[in-house]
Amino acid sequence: MLLCLHPARKDNVCKDGYMHIQFRFARQPGQISISDETSFEAPDPDFWVPNGYAFLNIDKRGFGTSPRADEPQMYWGDEEIQDSYDAIEWAGVQQWSNGNFGMLGVSYLAMNQYRTAALQPPHLKAIRPWEGVSDLYKEFLYYGGIPESGFTKFLFGRLRKFGYGPDSQRIWAPHTLRDDYWKSLAVD
Repeated sequence: MLLCLHPARKDNVCKDGYMHIQFRFARQPGQISISDETSFEAPDPDFWVPNGYAFLNIDKRGFGTSPRADEPQMYWGDEEIQDSYDAIEWAGVQQWSNGNFGMLGVSYLAMNQYRTAALQPPHLKAIRPWEGVSDLYKEFLYYGGIPESGFTKFLFGRLRKFGYGPDSQRIWAPHTLRDDYWKSLAVD
């Protein structure tokens, strides 16, 4: 069984000729073939399900089709990681489950795999992160101590435009050094 937890609307899929931007920008050796069920940065369920996997693709709390939260949930926050843990453990004991879970996905979907695995959910057997980091401060937002001010401003600004998530730029502004806040989000 496989799990992805999304901040970017799991139902935003490649349908009717639409292809996510990363597939249009990246050089490809040939024609890309993905199903209409493929969410942004997630694996293609039309590959995994016929190969014997159950595939849970979940909108994180307050995002996409999940009910809006009273307080916007912080990106990579403890609640989100606990939700991943709880989803794995809930699904791991369902009648249709074999009890063995893996997580996979790119970028954001990779980053929350590290923190979820650190909690050691009993039914989680493997993670397969790619293009993700395990220390947000050192490897992503303040690489070498220099603030990243292009992509993150675009990404989190766009999510806020659609009504998702907190004002991360305001929350992160007082934490320009690798303080306890950033250390709490890093994975050993």
